[in-house]
Amino acid sequence: MDNPDETTPNVKELKHFFSKKIRDRAAGFKDAETPVNVKKVPRNIRSAQVAVGNVQEGPETHLDQDTKSLLYKESKIYTNTAEAPKPRTTSIPLSSKEDLTDIPRINLIFDLLEDLLSSKEFEILIPEFCESFPNYSEELKKRRGDLNRNDLCIIIAGETSAGKSTLINRLVGTSLFKPQLAESTSTICRIRNSNDPIRKISYKVVNKENETVEERSIDPGSEGTFVKCLQRYVDKDNDHVSKGIDHVDVSLYVPFLKGNTMLVDTPGIGGSLELSDKMMKYLPNAVSFIFVSNVTNAGGVQNDRLVKIIQEVLRLHEEKDIPCFDPVDALFVSNKWDAIHPSERDDAWIGVQKELRKHWPVSNTTNIFRTTLKSAKESEAEFENEYKRLERRLSEILEKNLYIRQFQHEKFLRNMLKTIEVTVKGRLHVAAMSKDVCTKKMENLETQILILRERMTTTKNDLNQLISDTLTQLSQTLIEELNSDDGKERILNPPGKKEVASVHFLKMLDEIKERLYSHTIEWKRGEVVIEKLTFVLERIKECFSDIQEEIQRIQNNMTGSQEKKTQEKAVSFELDSPVIVGVLESAPKWIGVLSAAKRICAVAEFMLSPMTLMKIKKWTTEEKKLIIIDATYRDLVKQYNIEKVKSDLESTYGTHYRKLVERLFNKIIEKQITNITRTILRLKGECECFQNWKSELEHLLSSLNEIQKRIS
Repeated sequence: MDNPDETTPNVKELKHFFSKKIRDRAAGFKDAETPVNVKKVPRNIRSAQVAVGNVQEGPETHLDQDTKSLLYKESKIYTNTAEAPKPRTTSIPLSSKEDLTDIPRINLIFDLLEDLLSSKEFEILIPEFCESFPNYSEELKKRRGDLNRNDLCIIIAGETSAGKSTLINRLVGTSLFKPQLAESTSTICRIRNSNDPIRKISYKVVNKENETVEERSIDPGSEGTFVKCLQRYVDKDNDHVSKGIDHVDVSLYVPFLKGNTMLVDTPGIGGSLELSDKMMKYLPNAVSFIFVSNVTNAGGVQNDRLVKIIQEVLRLHEEKDIPCFDPVDALFVSNKWDAIHPSERDDAWIGVQKELRKHWPVSNTTNIFRTTLKSAKESEAEFENEYKRLERRLSEILEKNLYIRQFQHEKFLRNMLKTIEVTVKGRLHVAAMSKDVCTKKMENLETQILILRERMTTTKNDLNQLISDTLTQLSQTLIEELNSDDGKERILNPPGKKEVASVHFLKMLDEIKERLYSHTIEWKRGEVVIEKLTFVLERIKECFSDIQEEIQRIQNNMTGSQEKKTQEKAVSFELDSPVIVGVLESAPKWIGVLSAAKRICAVAEFMLSPMTLMKIKKWTTEEKKLIIIDATYRDLVKQYNIEKVKSDLESTYGTHYRKLVERLFNKIIEKQITNITRTILRLKGECECFQNWKSELEHLLSSLNEIQKRIS
């Protein structure tokens, strides 16, 4: 990725490519080798750089101790420099880059594109461009706003009193919150990096009407005073004060919070529904998610709200162009392991992983950390190493997800530039043709488009049929397994559990039901299902790529381009998008979550048949127990049939996969074909005019090429 210094436009490079307005706007820049002078940077570029801390006022300065001491004069005069408060630091590793983000370069592309769209030369293309991007000005404004938004967040969630406050204290390097045994946090607290290690700690309290209630700065070295002030608004015990408060913004030096990212401390999910809803509203802009649990509390996950969180995350990934964090990257901190006896830790670790897989099926051991969130001096070496690993992993995920969001905006810019490029090249190509030659060529392209549309419809129908056939095959597989003797043995006596025959007689019915239920849930997320669904996803990807390749061929024919072909099939910008790639690559692992708490058929409402009830009353000896187990199991399995199982798989997987086909073919490809069709019609009807516009078109193409060089 380009170095921010290398993205500064060079006047000599730009003057041959841009209209007078663009050249005037770029005139404030010097050569890339010359240090940037803030006063000469265009206003909107400077504002974008200031937003991420990349612009310095004049040459870099290094403060000596006397100068630093002067900054504290409002609070205290230090007679000995050794008494001066030291900058707070955290041990989270920082990126080797100055900044994790590339926002200034992308902001520059927005600037140059907006100037191009408002240039006189572009006026001849506005009618056609508006058909492809009806509200392009508003869309550009919206995208730029999202790129520079200041509410990207790392959500800290967890069960009540699991240790969220202690974790935040360690992450930020100072004691902001006072750990308590009961539910303590009642207000959302948002922590931002002040970018200044010697600056005061400040906070701003905002009510539900978005009005500032209180704003205050605390002198360095007076953290105790700050904690007391903060606790008035975030402690559950102070509900009479915090009831009307929406959030508290805290600013202090937290260097790992790069770009516009903030740390969000949320109420415990074991608290009231209202408090949990406060946390949910931050999910759309979350770049990371950390869940803290108490290992001494039966694994640490005691309700189904974690399932609701991942379901909401998956919905956002399906519907939003710029999704929140990848659920596979969620981090789980299992706290208070020092309270577990060393001889019991292995069994407890197995239980923690089992509980997390139940509530967050895409969790993996790499992102689960067993530790104790005490200070480094108090913590055992094993747990302290785990905490250090958590810090490193958080830094990696934060950097990855910030880049993904940037990629989405850059992809949008790339697609818009590609549309303009095809339009300009198409006009330049036909400008050299006679009207008859142009008409014949465009009619040939129209025929190709009709054939492509028919192919797209057939492909879409074939894919939907493939989805249906696959779900039928999977339903048959499950029914056969449930009714086989081997399947029954695997279900009733799975590894790691005692034999069902040893279960107390009065609990046997519930145990059989639970084991059958657990097996069907695990089966839906198991290797057999994943293998089949992966094949479907690969087929969807292959068909999508094939049609994209044909679209590219038609575009090349229309514009006269001779792009080099690679051995790999052409893949569109949309398929390169993390949203699409994420769905195609990870959907088999994610989508089972959508029915994680849902039983196939009606096992939950099962009632034993009269015959089985008679057997239970008649036989109570151990030798008859196996007969009862078999009869009970067979009665339960009778409720499963292919139609019911397929209906469940359809709601779990089929609906999601059909939405994916709909999105790829009816939205993405249909939009591309519609844009090409409009261009063909205009080229066919206005080819004689293009010779008069040749100079303007060549100028636009040169401008486009220069902007596209800045796309990474």
